[in-house]
Amino acid sequence: MAEDLTRYRNDPVGFVRDVLGEAGMPYSKQIEMLEAVVDRRRVSVVGANGSGKDWTAARAVLWWMETQENPKAVVTGPTQRQVEEVVWQEMREAYAVAPERLGGKMLASKYRLDDNRFAIGFSTNKACNIQGFHAQNLLVVVTEAHAMPQDQMDAIKRLHPTRLLLVGNAMSLDGEFHDSHHAKQHIYRRIRISAYDTPNFTGENGGVPAAITPEDVEELALDWSEDHPFYASAVLAEFPDAQEDSLVGREAVEAAMQRSEADRASAGEQDDCHPERSAAEPRDLSGEGTAGDERPPRDVSTALNMTTLDPRLPVYIGVDVGRFGFDKSAICVRQGERVFDLRSFAKMDTMRLVHEVLRTIEEWKAEAVFVDEGGVGGGVVDRLRELGAPVYGVHFGGRAPHRTRFFNMRSEFFWELRMLLNDGLLALPRDEELAGQLISLRYDVSSSGQVRLQGKKEMRKRGLPSPDKADALALAFLVPPSFGIWTGTEPFLDDDRASPNRLSLGYRLPPPDDDDDDAPPSAPANRIGVWW
Repeated sequence: MAEDLTRYRNDPVGFVRDVLGEAGMPYSKQIEMLEAVVDRRRVSVVGANGSGKDWTAARAVLWWMETQENPKAVVTGPTQRQVEEVVWQEMREAYAVAPERLGGKMLASKYRLDDNRFAIGFSTNKACNIQGFHAQNLLVVVTEAHAMPQDQMDAIKRLHPTRLLLVGNAMSLDGEFHDSHHAKQHIYRRIRISAYDTPNFTGENGGVPAAITPEDVEELALDWSEDHPFYASAVLAEFPDAQEDSLVGREAVEAAMQRSEADRASAGEQDDCHPERSAAEPRDLSGEGTAGDERPPRDVSTALNMTTLDPRLPVYIGVDVGRFGFDKSAICVRQGERVFDLRSFAKMDTMRLVHEVLRTIEEWKAEAVFVDEGGVGGGVVDRLRELGAPVYGVHFGGRAPHRTRFFNMRSEFFWELRMLLNDGLLALPRDEELAGQLISLRYDVSSSGQVRLQGKKEMRKRGLPSPDKADALALAFLVPPSFGIWTGTEPFLDDDRASPNRLSLGYRLPPPDDDDDDAPPSAPANRIGVWW
């Protein structure tokens, strides 16, 4: 008779050791995977080849089915072979050591407790086939997640699984799995397993015969060289720094955040950083707790000590206004090349946002506020202007100041941000959501040499939210050190208007020359050096 194993409901490690232990014991990284599934809604594991990801995923399925109330589990992947011959084979081997203690019947690609409680493994080439698996407690495991099409990943998320576990290699440069470690890292519990974390390197459990070995790593280094992306993926479980069309790589963003931390440490500052979720949002996918203060609900606030402001430099604010209730609004405060405050607000109406902007202006004594006036942002600009705020409306989709080089204003502003980051000039707060948004931005260059930043509609097709914090950041840098972007280092931007020297702070440039006889003459610079 099957044993009651519900005592392991929150202890998958104990379940694997006590019930399935004869089929092998987990090592530290596998323990980390199992424990993450207990209390995080979404878990994404990128691992080296032969690091035991599927071994762990298979045991997580058995633990889920034997310990949860009214459970179901779905195991899927890009190929049926991967599902049946890898994950399900691991499940069969684990099941074989304790069939009398377990309550289900193991089949070729199904583990059945009864008609309503079962785990099933399958692969499909149609997203519409991933439906109907709703349950009180649903676990979805995606193996080889780096190769799963985005439309299928979207269908999986529409099942609203209680737990979603992605396992794969660092071989994708786009899609849900890549984004779970980059653009969406704030809503996933991320785990990386390098070959050097595995038992044949660490000595845990006396080593594991089937796991990657030092000899394997040595051969891969000889075959590919240690600086090859395949070696980085197969051995180090590291994604390439950036795609060819990425606006900025993660190393540049990480360096900017480390620069801010170093500045604070030298000044004796501490972050007043407390993640929060809007009370209007029903689910906490990130697994973080909630906190409250007197401000309106928001996702992340990273506010630094105002005593470190330089009284000689102006403070500027960028505001991105959420649209149609789906996107968030964001406010960014910066002085010079350092960001002092970055916050986002969920489901906030425009009048409440106006109030928050006014409070931010007063708090930081800001000289100017730049608001994206596209869509509902125009109402925010009008109201702030009516109340006497130093506001400037910016139309991201409008004509770029250097329109022969950029598709629109947004493309030009972000290109400047890219160069500031790549030049190592910015200091950004430690904010994973901002980092993910910056890393996810893509661009292309037309045959005429125009840089075009990927639009928000295109980002939504990739399953990404609006980059609200990144937009607010770009708006905050609208004035110097903005518009000093012409270095001549990009061949497609090189022309006779390229600036021979890159100045990092405090300069002013003349308005761009206007060679188009049909265009209106350029407006003179206003007192903060912004040209329209």
